[in-house]
This record gives sequence, structure tokens and C-alpha cells, in this order.
Amino acid sequence: MLRATLERLLFGALLIIFLQVPVLSEHYIQYLAGYVAANQDQVEQLNRLASSNQFSSTQALIDSLKRNNDPIVRQDADNKLKLLQQHQQLQADKKRLQTGNYVQRLFYLLNPTQYPTLVKVLNNFKPGIPLVINDLLASVGFALLFSLLIWLPFARHSRRRKIKFNRTVS
Repeated sequence: MLRATLERLLFGALLIIFLQVPVLSEHYIQYLAGYVAANQDQVEQLNRLASSNQFSSTQALIDSLKRNNDPIVRQDADNKLKLLQQHQQLQADKKRLQTGNYVQRLFYLLNPTQYPTLVKVLNNFKPGIPLVINDLLASVGFALLFSLLIWLPFARHSRRRKIKFNRTVS
């Protein structure tokens, strides 16, 4: 009886945890969307600066700045390049989370490179229940799978003890 109660508690805890993945990914998307919007103004300014100075692209403007003799201008060019790369990466990450399935979002969030941003998102996170049926089913499936994997060694050990006990009693 105690074992059955512990199994149910474990499953319940795992279910609650796995139900948070879709909700957390939505919070993460909102965070990325704000970050992308904030960077978008700077990227547009760089594009306008490049076109108003007859550069074929923003990259051509940055390349020109990198060739400048002044170290401050070269450092500014590196900062502009990092901004553009970061902006492209954030847009790709946002799209990946929006279009990915449950497993893809889970692995994205568990990726160690995402931990600094994940900590910021978790500061404002409120647990909830996902409203998408696929997310609900995936959460239940993962909770069942993990609870079975955790209890499997105990079940084998318990069954062996029961068989051994029955043989000694007979």
C-alpha cells in the first residue's frame, strides 16, 4: 500500500513538472519576443545607416568600419556585428520554440546554453496547465514513462523478494 501511494505521488509530481514545459516555453517565447523587438530598432538603424551611405548591406558597412585605423571604430564595428548575430539567433530561437513539438521545446529549454535566459524567465514564471491537447498528452506520456523508469528497479527487487519469500515458506 505504501509503495502504491509513493508511485502515485511520484507520478503526480512528474506530471506537474512535465505540464510546465509548454507553459514555460510560452513564457520563454514572450521573453525572446521582447528582446527581438528591442533589438529590432537598432538593427533597422544600422540598415538605414548602411543604405544612406551607399553600402550594399549592413555587413558591408561593418566591414568598412573594421578596416578603420581607429580602435574605437573597430570595436564599435565588432559590437554592431555581435548585435546582428544575436538578433538573428534570437529570431531563430523564437521560431524554433513556436514551431517545435513538445520534445523539441523540452530539449531546447534543457540545453545548458539556455540556462542564463531560462533563469531570467523563471523569475517571472507562474505555473499553469497547457490548453493544447498534444501538450497535455505528451506531458502525461512523459510522466508515465519517467515514473515507470524510476520504479522499475524497485519493482524487480520487490518481485524477487516476494518470490524468494514464497519459496522459503512453501
